[in-house]
Amino acid sequence: MGIGGHNFNRSVGQRIFRGFAPMSCHRRELYFISRGAKNRGEGWHMSKNYVELAKEVDKGAKALAQQASETMGAFRNLATAATKSGALDHKTKELMALAIGIATGCDACIAYHTRNVIKAGANIAEVIETIGVSMEMGGGPAMVYGAAALEAYEQFMQEEFSSEKIG
Repeated sequence: MGIGGHNFNRSVGQRIFRGFAPMSCHRRELYFISRGAKNRGEGWHMSKNYVELAKEVDKGAKALAQQASETMGAFRNLATAATKSGALDHKTKELMALAIGIATGCDACIAYHTRNVIKAGANIAEVIETIGVSMEMGGGPAMVYGAAALEAYEQFMQEEFSSEKIG
């Protein structure tokens, strides 16, 4: 066991925290500092290409579907059923998924569900309110990932208007 009962894997000079999700603020700061950020401001929000990240999620899901088709088929069915319009409409459910991605600090979830909320017709005001709810539930770390979701929204909107439609 490492510091405070946490397991650390120090290979390649990186600390990988196992066990608790989402990371506490202190552990998140240690993680980013260990990845080369010189100060808290640099480490807390690193610029990412969310459009490319969403494409990587799609590619990874397709590769996994080839190797675990039954499991991925079941997951795909679950996702379809969970986000299908019912008492809540599809857009609201995608906004909820985005909020959860923000609150848990999942960049891939932010990319994937930001693209989906745009497809579902969400506007910037709805995304900002979603970020606010996730901040209430997730505290300071959710604020950081909320800023990332806003950046993702802007990247997808630029991509939509500068080239092909979001797909």
